[in-house]
Amino acid sequence: MGHGIAFPHWQAHAPSRLPKATRAHAQARQAAFGLSDTLPHASAAHPLAIPRALYLGPAVFLLTVELVQAGSAWLILSVLAGSLFLAAAALRLAGALLAPRHSPRQTLRDEALPSMTVIVALHKEAGVVAGLLQKLARLDYPRDRLDVALAIEGDDWDTLRHAHAAMKTVEANLPVRVMAVPPIGPRTKPKALNFALQRTSGALVAVYDAEDAPAPGQLRAAAEAFAADSRLGCVQAPLGWYNRGENWLTRLFALEYAAQFHIVLPLFLRLGLPLPLGGTSNVFLGLMYQTHQVKR
Repeated sequence: MGHGIAFPHWQAHAPSRLPKATRAHAQARQAAFGLSDTLPHASAAHPLAIPRALYLGPAVFLLTVELVQAGSAWLILSVLAGSLFLAAAALRLAGALLAPRHSPRQTLRDEALPSMTVIVALHKEAGVVAGLLQKLARLDYPRDRLDVALAIEGDDWDTLRHAHAAMKTVEANLPVRVMAVPPIGPRTKPKALNFALQRTSGALVAVYDAEDAPAPGQLRAAAEAFAADSRLGCVQAPLGWYNRGENWLTRLFALEYAAQFHIVLPLFLRLGLPLPLGGTSNVFLGLMYQTHQVKR
């Protein structure tokens, strides 16, 4: 359900003989600024400049048309907007009429499942940590092959305290570790994930958000999808709203999510188009997946 993902080779550059505190700070700096330093054109720290011709050309054209025939510019804009709306509607209609095509899966026994690291980045979310771990504890995945990492900013004392307390309540059923991310650079989810990724060794890496309630079989389904198709670099689970019946607004959001994940994305898969990823409930190839495949 996705395309190959190329991960930067962080581990090759991480200082391995530094004291733990120094190494953690080096990894945090790499997490925050590594992309900007090595590939500045790919980093949001260096925003792209929109070529003037991209908007000046159409603006001059519309102005000229309007001067020649009053009202023509608005007519052209209305036709373009209507065409885009009809194209989007036709795309969704086609997706609704065609049978969905999902990635194949290869059934795996517990001993054949690859190691799985689950990373959750949290910031000022002390009130949801306990519930999150209870939901993750329901995942159907061998505990000797599962590693749950909570990446929390080192100066977010309240969330860290609640995470350690919640960890003790599930430690008998869920392997959890808390990562304190050194407070270097922005306090963002990408930085926390980048930091945690340098400290994981799972063949597969899953990313969740603090409010997620993943289906129990989600990780197993992802591992079996990777086993069935060597071309995959990422799989993504469909998202839904657990309070969709609360009011008209949540019903609209639930309908939009259902259309996106159960109509539009399966159609993209059928057509061989790139799939846009959401920010959560994704499973990626880890740095050790090729080693797992060789051993298996």
